[in-house]
Amino acid sequence: MHPDNPYRHDYDLPRYIQQLPELASYCKKKHGRLTVDFASPDAVIALNKAIIEADCGVVGWTVPKGSLCPPIPGRIDYLLHINSLLSDTHAPIKMLDIGTGATAIYGVLAATQFDYQVVGTDISQHSLSHAEKMLAANPSLASKVTLRHQPSASHIFHGVVNDTERFDISVCNPPFYKSSQQANEKNREKNRALASKQTDRNFAGQDNELIYPGGEVAFIKRMIFESYKYRNQITWFTSLVSQKSSVDEIKRTLKKERHAVQQWITMKHGNKTSRIVVWQFIAES
Repeated sequence: MHPDNPYRHDYDLPRYIQQLPELASYCKKKHGRLTVDFASPDAVIALNKAIIEADCGVVGWTVPKGSLCPPIPGRIDYLLHINSLLSDTHAPIKMLDIGTGATAIYGVLAATQFDYQVVGTDISQHSLSHAEKMLAANPSLASKVTLRHQPSASHIFHGVVNDTERFDISVCNPPFYKSSQQANEKNREKNRALASKQTDRNFAGQDNELIYPGGEVAFIKRMIFESYKYRNQITWFTSLVSQKSSVDEIKRTLKKERHAVQQWITMKHGNKTSRIVVWQFIAES
């Protein structure tokens, strides 16, 4: 994990249980240490809710049944890495969150931990409505996070980025899987690693959050192709890349894109390795 990640060590579970007593029912002793049953979607949700309340001061943060429950340490890691790209940027930093989801997790963390101004977009009106209720319960957060509906599943930036506005950076947690069958197989692999008999996805997720024709490669390639038009409005484009097998194709696509300069950031969380692809367009001479 990033050296500044506050969750790089064990969770302070007693403090989180004090914040959210129901979390205690999902905790157990393992090898003499208190831990959470990470194979359980309800346990992961309870832990995240306690973290958001205790560390971010946000009330009313909930995950609709079946929606993606984001692992907070990984989301913070992503933001810590991109924050270093913006070290010379004058505040307030303005971030565009593609696919913000029902929890608006990147917006919540970026606003409360980094003092960013955030615009979150999503194709699901249901997800946005849920997130809006959370923002309404937290006026100081609502002043920093704005939500917009993306009306077209065929577009990333078009339809949500206004002609005259600028962003310092865009972030995205793309749909990783090509099909529900692939998503379910990856979940079975994860549960086997956790020695769990659980069959549900431990981080849950609606199909629009997890699945895109062609998977994350197709989604990110769409983002790359569309990003050139917005090169003068968004300084840095970034996306999470979950699967190592996706890297070469994304690299090739960016190499073909005119005036695009790319870099890659590796993140490690336990046994899991993921990456952030970063690109921007140099000025044309």
